[in-house]
Amino acid sequence: MTEKKSDFQVRRVVHGTGRDGRSTVLEDDHASRRLETPAFTIVDIWRFNGLPTRISADDGLTEGIELTPPAGSAVFRMCSIAPDEEWSGRSYEESLEAIGHEEEGGDDDESDLAPGHHRTDTVDVVVVLSGEVHCVTDTHETLLKQGDVVVQTGNAHAWSNRSSEVCKVAFIMATGTRD
Repeated sequence: MTEKKSDFQVRRVVHGTGRDGRSTVLEDDHASRRLETPAFTIVDIWRFNGLPTRISADDGLTEGIELTPPAGSAVFRMCSIAPDEEWSGRSYEESLEAIGHEEEGGDDDESDLAPGHHRTDTVDVVVVLSGEVHCVTDTHETLLKQGDVVVQTGNAHAWSNRSSEVCKVAFIMATGTRD
């Protein structure tokens, strides 16, 4: 049976210190911050609200999934990217809007850009866990396979899964400044 992006769940195990001062398992369940869109399913695992981060069992997450974490923070998330053919005929922008992406203003002709072309004010480190995906920039396409890592430095890009299998990725997005 072929796995679908909608099947994507992440078991999150949180270790910490119990009331008795001993290390223990504080949580072991499916991560609850999950959003399914036509093109991908995102699961947020933890948010770091500044560095150094406060050591506690508070995951820093808020209700809902936000594309870009708040200023001065970073989020660790996992994502299943559907094959392009699975969401074909639906707007990729619909998926981006579901996580709070707003189109930037401008007079650029975007007709030749890949569906889902976007940029964020973040540095993203993305690890391909399984499957494959093309990372599409304005001038280049890079095929990424299991074990490959790409670092996005606030540049415009899109994701295209041209295979017939779901691609799973894990990534951290850290907010940045453009100066």
